[in-house]
Amino acid sequence: MYKQRKHQFTLIELLVVVAIIAILAGILLPALSKARERGKMIGCINKLKQQGIATLTYAGDNANRVPPYDSGSSTDSSWKNVKFFDFLCPYMGINLARKDAISLDATSRPLPPFSCPSQTAYLKFHYGLSQYLAGSGTSTTSYIGRVRRPASRVMIMDRDNGKEDSKAYVTVSDCWSFEGGTVPLLLTRHGGQRNMAYIDGHAATLSPLKIPNKRSNTFWGYDSNGL
Repeated sequence: MYKQRKHQFTLIELLVVVAIIAILAGILLPALSKARERGKMIGCINKLKQQGIATLTYAGDNANRVPPYDSGSSTDSSWKNVKFFDFLCPYMGINLARKDAISLDATSRPLPPFSCPSQTAYLKFHYGLSQYLAGSGTSTTSYIGRVRRPASRVMIMDRDNGKEDSKAYVTVSDCWSFEGGTVPLLLTRHGGQRNMAYIDGHAATLSPLKIPNKRSNTFWGYDSNGL
């Protein structure tokens, strides 16, 4: 009786299949990587929106003043080393069990509401409050209701990786080699772009060259009155 011979793949056929799989992987993996990073960027923007809303709510409870970016030179143990994010904790569902860097976990990393999903290397503060809007200590913060063109003025943004890790604020010099310079400083996350929240409550992503390089620009909003 005739027996049907089972077909076996030849080496050439196997190599062709492997090559096709490799080609498909080469096409799909970059797209998947971009989609994953896009998801992280959206997560970052959502966190900035939440921080922005918390900042505005804080201002509503504090004579329309934004929080300071830190506690300044205070020697009061209950106030020393407090950062901008610590003032937002009560408005973001974080229990204030202590006042000294409450927004950091036990390893000195930011808690989830203040942690950028794209930041992989250690960085104490992933975001920063505009130094031209706030200040060090409560007496130097701006009246947010008096800020001109709030939809054009930045409030919180991605911080520059590894630069002055102990600070929780941003300036022109965090985005450019120097004020008025022509060389932007690129973030190592988000493909070099920066996410940011504005005073009117919306959030957006800007490429490095679209961030103004002078503090007098409406984006930064610095003037002698701190408005």
